[in-house]
Amino acid sequence: MESPSTEGTVFARRLKHSRMDNKLTQARLAAGICSPSAISRWKSGQGIPDAEVIGALADRLEIDPSVLTGRGFDPRFAESSESFAELIHTVFGEGNGAPESHMTQWIGMFKELLSVVDPWNGGADPRRIIDALAVDPLTELTPVTWESAELLEALVALAEDQRLAQVERLSEVLGWTTDAPQVLRRLAVEIAVGMLVLMKMPLAAWEVVSTASLPDITMTTFFLLTLSSKEARDLPPVADHRSSRDTAFSILAELLNLPPENHDLALRAVAIACPQDALVKGIIRQMREEN
Repeated sequence: MESPSTEGTVFARRLKHSRMDNKLTQARLAAGICSPSAISRWKSGQGIPDAEVIGALADRLEIDPSVLTGRGFDPRFAESSESFAELIHTVFGEGNGAPESHMTQWIGMFKELLSVVDPWNGGADPRRIIDALAVDPLTELTPVTWESAELLEALVALAEDQRLAQVERLSEVLGWTTDAPQVLRRLAVEIAVGMLVLMKMPLAAWEVVSTASLPDITMTTFFLLTLSSKEARDLPPVADHRSSRDTAFSILAELLNLPPENHDLALRAVAIACPQDALVKGIIRQMREEN
């Protein structure tokens, strides 16, 4: 798949997210500026308007024109020692107050999205954050940043609409966002696999892992994939980092080695230990139904 790097595609993405962030319909955005069909044309990546129209659209969206075009933003960050320290604290979750550095703000939005895109753990609505990240000038600077934004957008769309078409879209995006951070790609694979296993589509879940070509996967992904086949086959190794969900499924895997008469007790114990995790509860419910 071609990377979304053309000027028209960049403008289309920024226009879409700015319009959604302002809760404007295409007709309302276009009123008095251009035709709604022109908005539709630009939204699909077919060229960009002239500078006067861009300025009018930006005024209506209450943003700077550079947010729509990406032009006029200086990518040379020249971070001061204080900004660099602020960045380090943000990375390790130790920020104090609102971040001042542009780069730190971007990383803060990325981290916040990582914590709220999981559809089974609830939390804040990620739409506002992904819309802001999508139009941030930093997002278009490198493959790492814009691929991260594309993958996060696919995850947000899936959280909003948990149907097969959105899972397939997420799998497709995983196939070409190879420069996105591995922590994000592992989470995206885990979510896609979890959705497909709950839909009782284990073969499609295996295909997601094959498409993503990760160097390692989460314990949750490993457990879900081997739940139906009972084989590791050619799966990547399990990552060292373990989330609370990974730990729950790791314990469950061990408990299932107990005699069959103890399996229901094992399932009940893990369900009690993870009362807020809808994926854990859904898998346990599915296991009970199949037994």
